[in-house]
Amino acid sequence: MGHNDSRERILQAAMDAIAERGLTHLRMEDVGNRVGMSPGHILYYYRSKQALLLETLRWSEDLLHERSSKELPYLPTAEERLRWFIDIYLPTGPGQPEWLLWLQVWALGGEDPEVAAVTDSLNARWEGMLAGLIRFGVGRGEFQASAAPGFAGEYLALLDGLSLHVLHDTPALDRERAVQIAWRIAAAELGCRSGPPLA
Repeated sequence: MGHNDSRERILQAAMDAIAERGLTHLRMEDVGNRVGMSPGHILYYYRSKQALLLETLRWSEDLLHERSSKELPYLPTAEERLRWFIDIYLPTGPGQPEWLLWLQVWALGGEDPEVAAVTDSLNARWEGMLAGLIRFGVGRGEFQASAAPGFAGEYLALLDGLSLHVLHDTPALDRERAVQIAWRIAAAELGCRSGPPLA
């Protein structure tokens, strides 16, 4: 088995372990047991738990980016693409491992410039995707051209806030409600005519 295959197995095992145990209780042993490796062997690939978490986040985000590159171009309208974006961005429900991982790594960025550079880069990729989607909609006449230039960044901040409520299982703000709010604000800013997407 090659280095890339081992790396892929370790990263998937890390994500599975996060889903099962949560980040607080995650141990290198939990990851190693899933792939038949000792904690020391895992450390051969990743020098620390933080390095493993950072690489797992990169890998998870790359998979989402690859998926978007394949699926978005086949959605014919800008509103359909925006529906897709909201759906894939917001957590599916409380405890989604990809989102828990993102929050943990993002928090580490306050103390580590290397981590902050990674999270800033990943966030910029989401913002670029959304900005391109908005330009596509303006070009097709689906979105109003007067949409604020900084709307993509502001909208991501809104989605992040809604996501926290979904993750924490806030009774009055579950995923369905978060989707409705996200769509309503986008519709008001961009001039969308359709109703909200299904949660």
